[in-house]
Amino acid sequence: MLCQCNQQEPAPAAQASAAAKAEAPAAAEAEAETEPTTPPALAESAPPPPASAGDAGACGEKGQPDCPLQAFMKREVKASLKAKEFEKLAAALEKVSKTPPRGYDEWTKIALSGVAAAKKKDEAGAKESCESCHDKYEDKFKEEHRAEPLP
Repeated sequence: MLCQCNQQEPAPAAQASAAAKAEAPAAAEAEAETEPTTPPALAESAPPPPASAGDAGACGEKGQPDCPLQAFMKREVKASLKAKEFEKLAAALEKVSKTPPRGYDEWTKIALSGVAAAKKKDEAGAKESCESCHDKYEDKFKEEHRAEPLP
């Protein structure tokens, strides 16, 4: 008769531990499929994904990047006006005049009045055309076209 005294059967806790170790890689793989690949420390500081044109408020608000037209206006129109660089101002407003959104019937006329004022080095007239456009279209443009790229 063979003695089985020296053979040890695994204890229930050892069996559970071995089973957990076998399941751990499978659980890790399943978790990896559902979890982002960005390490936790980077995930907290990663920038948000780019916004689509339909995302209201995705740009232009405090703490957000400027919207496309807003950035152009600051960089080209406002900077030229502030520096009294009227040729650059006229060129920037000429670009604006060529890109009216559909249904903005006076957009081109208003922008061209700014071009004319800039060519005369009429700062007040240029500012007046800006104010006129903003009064007429700013809220509507923000609502309808805010995040759209410029043509």
